[in-house]
Amino acid sequence: VNVGQTTRKYRKLCPKAQIYGFEPYFDVYAKYAHTFANDSRIHPVPLALSDTDGEAEFFLNKNHYTNSLLQNAPDYTDGGERYIPAGTLQVSTQKLDTFCAAHDIEHIDILKMDVQGGELVVLKGAEDMFRRGAIDLVYAEVEFERIYKDQPLFADIQSFLHERGFSHYKTYNEYTSPGGALLSGDALFIKK
Repeated sequence: VNVGQTTRKYRKLCPKAQIYGFEPYFDVYAKYAHTFANDSRIHPVPLALSDTDGEAEFFLNKNHYTNSLLQNAPDYTDGGERYIPAGTLQVSTQKLDTFCAAHDIEHIDILKMDVQGGELVVLKGAEDMFRRGAIDLVYAEVEFERIYKDQPLFADIQSFLHERGFSHYKTYNEYTSPGGALLSGDALFIKK
């Protein structure tokens, strides 16, 4: 969720929606929770979605926007100071399937992800939801170059979702390197 920029947009677009925002880094989670403390339809959740229930090492960088469950790729140099390592910490993780079952969430209209290379592990943690056809749209940050070690790229995410009945509709907010190479964007996948 970071500090809630996207939550504000979704609240405007969908004023009656229940919004669950996941943030494992406590400093950012605390700001997010405080920002939306008076909105009973926004639910801050202090954990990382993953493909396992438990704990994981969380890699911190100089800029908290780039924190991730994945280490920085040693050969990625286009990110500048944002990707300077700043330590690690242990965070709680949970599968989306586990979370939804525990909170009686039967259907997700929009699964929006910007989890710094961890998009595929979030999707793998939602196998039951996909099997039941309980997710309509997936809107995910995707990369075309590895920023994080062992990070799945756009084609990996597209293949995973295609196998579960989703089509890539469009990519928005494309970001290119100074040399013009496509690095990342936000991809919308729609259930067929």
